[in-house]
Amino acid sequence: MQEVIELSFRYQACINGAFYFLLLLEMVPKDLEKELKNIYNALCELLRHFWSCFPPTTKALEEKADNMHAALRRFEMAKVKLFEVLMGSILLCCKINRHLPTYF
Repeated sequence: MQEVIELSFRYQACINGAFYFLLLLEMVPKDLEKELKNIYNALCELLRHFWSCFPPTTKALEEKADNMHAALRRFEMAKVKLFEVLMGSILLCCKINRHLPTYF
């Protein structure tokens, strides 16, 4: 079952254009790999909620989009930047932070 989950995760990552993410997974220790997967999955969920607000046809959707944008910024500061510091000099990690603003 674990192999199926891992293959599913790798397939999802490739589909989402995250080939660099897979390369990074092979370069880091297992504990950092787990943390990166958690960050990736949480970011995907936040982005899913953010993009579900468009087009903002109601005031509630506009407010949700604003709230999700703020949540994405908080997530960036609390999780992504902290993880980038933890990763130190691994160059590929920087791509996460550089590409984050292009998604929203």
